[in-house]
Amino acid sequence: TDVDIVLCTMARYDITYYPSKVGEMRSVKRGIYHRGYAMQAGVLAEMRRKGLDMLRVYIDRAHEHGLKFYATNRPAGPHPPPNHLTGEGPFFRKHPELRCITQEGQAIPHLSFAFPMVRKRLIRVLREQAEAGADGVSIMFNRSHPWVLFEAWEKFRGRHSVDRSKLNPYDEAWCRHKAGYLTKLMRELRKE
Repeated sequence: TDVDIVLCTMARYDITYYPSKVGEMRSVKRGIYHRGYAMQAGVLAEMRRKGLDMLRVYIDRAHEHGLKFYATNRPAGPHPPPNHLTGEGPFFRKHPELRCITQEGQAIPHLSFAFPMVRKRLIRVLREQAEAGADGVSIMFNRSHPWVLFEAWEKFRGRHSVDRSKLNPYDEAWCRHKAGYLTKLMRELRKE
């Protein structure tokens, strides 16, 4: 095969699929509202009872086959009701003030990378995975967005004289401003 690297999701933000000192391992208690997550949590609990750490198992199996292992994180918010309690990690539950805000001022159930604390928490989870022996880490940006909304407005408004209520959400300057927070996240991750 020409495969060199295995990318495997080991966390949804700070809900991990292994015993974590930073995040919270997926549990039956938190997964009960979603059938698939409840089954996953049951398997993880059984592995833990047997003394197995899923992150370590994946890393070791990849290395045994001459492959590099990259721990992947999908920084997702909770699912919509009725499964909304399945995606709430500990940081999300403790910090409602760090969520994305719509143009109308409504908080949505997704943490914003405009806040340094949110970026730092994600980086701590990824660092834990790297320290466990992963050859690298990756972030899955292809699902579960948005990452930044109007909670980042004040810094933008300081440089642009635009009425928030009339701003086209696809305005190039606005999109570049929001994208700057993802660039910041990636630079902080690389530095870490």
